[in-house]
Amino acid sequence: MEFIPELGGGAPFTGRLQMYSDPGDPSKIYWKSSYQYPAHMVWGIPSQPWHETKRNKVCRVLEDSYEQIKSELHRVVEAQREKDDLISRVGERHGEAELVASGEWRDFVLLNDGGGLLEGKYSPQSLCPFTVNLLKNLEPVHSAVQSKIGVAIFSCLSPGTVLA
Repeated sequence: MEFIPELGGGAPFTGRLQMYSDPGDPSKIYWKSSYQYPAHMVWGIPSQPWHETKRNKVCRVLEDSYEQIKSELHRVVEAQREKDDLISRVGERHGEAELVASGEWRDFVLLNDGGGLLEGKYSPQSLCPFTVNLLKNLEPVHSAVQSKIGVAIFSCLSPGTVLA
């Protein structure tokens, strides 16, 4: 499977995703290692502790939209007071137990490959219409979600949380 992000100067490059499926059920996709979700490597991205966000279109768009995205995140946090399980605990779902060494990590899924999203007034589209539409229109994000190699989430770690 190929993933083509845009980096600096609009020059795309192609990378390879490393994954395999269950021989008994090819629709079930498994990653190469349980510690990598998704397990992927994109050739051509230099190994460095950070990247200049101005060189990446997705980062630029997200940074330019910070205030609107933050406002919608606050709306999700407020809705959590009405619906306790709105922001899911990471580590309670299948295959995630070893991710949180201590503390609490929660996430709210904005986009996935089409299943399991809340509906009605607690849906991502209802609580975060600007952010969901923005993410759907960012081709690398949309492509990753549709290809089942990722999801778009708001991720929340409580102070002092240690990830394994």
